[in-house]
Amino acid sequence: MNRKYGFTLVELLIVIVIIGILAVISIPNFISMVSRAKDASVKGNMHIVQVTLESFSTLTEGYYPSRLDITVNQVRQSLNYGTISTGDYTKSIAGIDPGTVPSSPCLLPNNFRNPIRPPNFSFSSTSSRPSWNSNLAGCVFVKETGVNGSAAMGFVIYGMGTRNIIADTLIHGK
Repeated sequence: MNRKYGFTLVELLIVIVIIGILAVISIPNFISMVSRAKDASVKGNMHIVQVTLESFSTLTEGYYPSRLDITVNQVRQSLNYGTISTGDYTKSIAGIDPGTVPSSPCLLPNNFRNPIRPPNFSFSSTSSRPSWNSNLAGCVFVKETGVNGSAAMGFVIYGMGTRNIIADTLIHGK
C-alpha cells in the first residue's frame, strides 16, 4: 500500500473559504470598534474641558470665562473682585491661542489632543451648536451662556465624533 500524506485540493479550498468568511465578518467589527474608541476619547476630552471649566469657576466664585483665552484674573476683575498674581489665577482655560494644543499658561493639561485628527483643532468656542464636519472631527466645542463681559454664567460642551456630533452635551454644574 502506497499511502501519501497531505491535504487534498478540496480540503485546502474549504479552509481558505472559512478564513475568508471569518475575515468578512471581523473586519467591519474591528473598524466600528476603532470608531467607537475614538468617540469615547472625544467624550473623555469633553469631560476634561468640563472639569477644567468647573475648576475655573471655583477660582472666580462661580463664574466661567466668556472665551477660552480669558484668564481667571480677567473674570475676577470684570466682576470687581480682587486679582491675585500667583498660581492658577493668571491662567486661562486654553492659553493665549486656543485651538490646536493648549499653550501656557493654561488650565487644560498640556497633553490635551484631538484623538481623531491629531494635527487639527482640539477645542474651540462656538456661538451655537455646531453641525458635523469631517474636518473638525475630534474637536470639543464650548458654548458660553449668560455672557457679561469677560464672565459667563454657564456653558454647554459639544463633541465632534468620527461620523456625527456626540450625543452627550455637558452643561455647567452637572
